[in-house]
Amino acid sequence: MEVSPAAAVAEVPPYFLCPISLEIMRDPVTLSTGITYDRRSIEQWLFADGGKGTCPEVVRVVADGVSSKAVKAALHVLCRLCPWGRNRVKAVEAGVVAVLVELLLDEGERRTAELAVVAIDHLCGCAEGRSELVAHPAGLAVVAKKAMRVSPATTESAVRALHAVARHSATPAVLQEMLAVGVVAKLLLVMQVGGGERAMVRAREMLKANARVWKDSPCLQAHLKASYPC
Repeated sequence: MEVSPAAAVAEVPPYFLCPISLEIMRDPVTLSTGITYDRRSIEQWLFADGGKGTCPEVVRVVADGVSSKAVKAALHVLCRLCPWGRNRVKAVEAGVVAVLVELLLDEGERRTAELAVVAIDHLCGCAEGRSELVAHPAGLAVVAKKAMRVSPATTESAVRALHAVARHSATPAVLQEMLAVGVVAKLLLVMQVGGGERAMVRAREMLKANARVWKDSPCLQAHLKASYPC
């Protein structure tokens, strides 16, 4: 009995195929959605066209840590998408703020941290982004921590994000948290050491605007009180 050439070719089960390339996956990786991709295909997808502007998928790539290359590519996409209002809101709704904060807590590569802080800076341009940053237990603290530790660009982005929170979302509880988690101390360090002209201007503005709450607080160490701007 002869077997036709078509029948001789084994049919590849669809779950072996990457939904992006439609080819057999050589290095499969499963995102939190349950969908499995080929690692190289998803990296190329991100680099090729900015992830097609699909914020939830880009956020999942960062959250799942597909690869260092893919995470950085996804962060680049977020930094390009998030300067615009509608994209900011979509990204926040996809849970990006918590994902970025957790990424910064991991103390990863400097470039990854820089991109994550830039993205948070963009997201703090909307009320939803600021609200999510403040709501995260480590949000304000980790952004402040990255200032003066990664790069001048990171310092500027971190201070700008904190400035947006202090200016537009400064409830009494938020101001007290900024004092307690070291934001105020870091702003004073930016003033003392010099974190870039624009960062210093914003730091001084925040410190002066909230001096009645921060300057004489027992939470502030004496040597920091001495350097508090008049």
